[in-house]
Amino acid sequence: TSRVDKLRKKWNISASKTVIMLPGRLTRLKGHSILINAISQMEHTGFICLFVGDNHGNTSYQNELETLIKKLKLEKTIQLVGGCNDMPAAYQLADIVISASIKPESFGRISCEAQAMNCLVVATNHGGTKEVLSPSQQLFLCEPNNSQAMYQALTKALTTPSKEQATIFKQSRKYIEANFSLDKMCHDTLAIYQTEADKKL
Repeated sequence: TSRVDKLRKKWNISASKTVIMLPGRLTRLKGHSILINAISQMEHTGFICLFVGDNHGNTSYQNELETLIKKLKLEKTIQLVGGCNDMPAAYQLADIVISASIKPESFGRISCEAQAMNCLVVATNHGGTKEVLSPSQQLFLCEPNNSQAMYQALTKALTTPSKEQATIFKQSRKYIEANFSLDKMCHDTLAIYQTEADKKL
């Protein structure tokens, strides 16, 4: 779509490259350096990795990431593109979305959104993320705070045949619609209120 093309042009992404994306604010919790170290172990000619998120004034952490990228000679492979106000288009541009949080998060929103947008999800195996991943995506779970484990999971995602990917996308979308849609959330929330109200009768 034109929105996706606009982002592709803005971020200077070649249409021939596989796009790996780590969405989220620039904070140590999100595990950017784990992903950088994982990518440093790979043959990195066929893909580009985008860190999509604002630094919210945390320039020292951003500088730290940029220094590590430079040290590992990954300037052409990993880009910090800043925040994005059209995340649906960003997810559409992505092939693989990373959730590399080093501490458990209460709800894996990135993993949820990415599955709904036909992306493979490489995620750390803890917190809410485990609960929101469809069984078909759990192939790509990896140990938190471990760049070697992240490298292995990412390699697995990059080498998944397109036919298998299509099946994963279909199952993931179905899983998200069944468990995390707005209708489902409203229905479950109202059911809790009703149960509590019934207890008072």
